[in-house]
Amino acid sequence: MSLDPAQRPEYSTAGEASSISRIVEAIKQVGPRNSCAISRITGIPDNTVRYKIHNQLVQKGITVQTSVDYGKMGLTTNWVNMDFAKEYKKTAPLVLRVLSKSGYLTFFGRLLPQNSFATVIRIPREALKSYLSFLEKIVQAGVLDSYRVDPVLWIRHLSMNPRYFDFEKKEWNVDWEEVEKSPVEIQQQEVAEGGAFYVDKIDVLLLKEMQIDCLRSLTDIGKKLHVKPKTLRYHFREHIEKRRLISRYVVRWFGSPPLEARKSILYLTAEIREPSPEVLWQAQNVFHRLPFTWLDAVSTCQDLYTAQAVLPISSYTETVEYLARNSDGFEKKLKLCLVDQTCTCNYTLPYELFSEDAGWLFDEEHTLEQVLEVSRGKVPDACSALSIPLTA
Repeated sequence: MSLDPAQRPEYSTAGEASSISRIVEAIKQVGPRNSCAISRITGIPDNTVRYKIHNQLVQKGITVQTSVDYGKMGLTTNWVNMDFAKEYKKTAPLVLRVLSKSGYLTFFGRLLPQNSFATVIRIPREALKSYLSFLEKIVQAGVLDSYRVDPVLWIRHLSMNPRYFDFEKKEWNVDWEEVEKSPVEIQQQEVAEGGAFYVDKIDVLLLKEMQIDCLRSLTDIGKKLHVKPKTLRYHFREHIEKRRLISRYVVRWFGSPPLEARKSILYLTAEIREPSPEVLWQAQNVFHRLPFTWLDAVSTCQDLYTAQAVLPISSYTETVEYLARNSDGFEKKLKLCLVDQTCTCNYTLPYELFSEDAGWLFDEEHTLEQVLEVSRGKVPDACSALSIPLTA
């Protein structure tokens, strides 16, 4: 939704950056849809709040995203590293797009310099055994050299820290000495249990649309889905909100303007294998202080801690120096990789794999057939899966 320029609210340019910073903090508390609550928290008029959220945040390289609780939808989260055979490296992105359509993949990114792929697979618990069999068959077919699956115990999606962002200049201004001394609050983990699910088809479609654009009105979403507004409001209020299917809204910097974002940002992943309880706690503190961290997660066996950050290229050296100064005790276990911005994509939840009658479905043989076709150069319709680019 965009306000008509003629309806643009009057406000003083003085303190504009401060007002946007306050709005960002309020969104982290109550989400972006309740402008009245944001107005009460910030003391900024309601119409000004709505204008700044819908018009100015994007201009400053800021986006608001929906963090869905996949566990309550009956899906488990798994980090899967895939190493494609040399002759299939070029067709690997097409294979992964097939998996976004029929194989529960919600993210992939090529890791540099390893040239392997990090992926996120959201699979029903009851289908996990079948999925492992599916991966084995891809190895046997020679498409994959190897893979590694790390089931996720919990995952946290983090918002940007507006304290270190200059909203007027649209750039980061990080005081690293202050970062290292600042107190940090470790947010509650989102346990990715999976199992029983509490959604129907309308819930799934509504959540998918909110992942694409959580600022869009329910009326507009209803028109796209051909669902009556009254019905959609009921599902949002009684299912999405009351069952907390959206765990939180996150506010993130993604670079500005979007067409130049790939040239100005770096997507960094960090991994620590077999951390002790002390190292696990220390690593969480280090990455929660880092202003650029988007998420962190721990595997079910707690033998993997991983974090992901999106940062301006100009801050890369300072970021690595910060990690070096604060990784005493786990510096030899800390592995950093870059994600190739030309070969990465986020996808919505796998809405097409949900049946109102049967729940979540996984057709192992059909998916395998599609993967083998694509790896041999054929491109089926499955490659047109709905995606949310990392910088969108």
